[in-house]
Amino acid sequence: MPSIKVTTYIPPSIQTGPFTFAIGQEVSGVVFNSGSPALATIPLNSVVPFPVGVQIPVLVVGAGQLTFSPASNVFLGSPDNKRKSRVIGSPAVLQQTELNVWWLSGDLVA
Repeated sequence: MPSIKVTTYIPPSIQTGPFTFAIGQEVSGVVFNSGSPALATIPLNSVVPFPVGVQIPVLVVGAGQLTFSPASNVFLGSPDNKRKSRVIGSPAVLQQTELNVWWLSGDLVA
């Protein structure tokens, strides 16, 4: 008898204002949809224990600019220190490479 593969759909985490990344968003991804700018905080690992190596995809679909900000004692690196979404449709990816060390890449501006 052939096996049947069941795929479970996990809807994205929809954010419409300031938020802190949470467990589960590495699976679902984050969609930011707001007409106003907001802050996305990367939490300290002791507060939200993401595993090292985790990646969190983010897509900005509203006109509001999303700024990525590390919590106290969290390092956030990015090319040319760019930490803000550029335009509607801007994708970004956060990756934790060590405890409390994150790197941000995507369609960003300073």
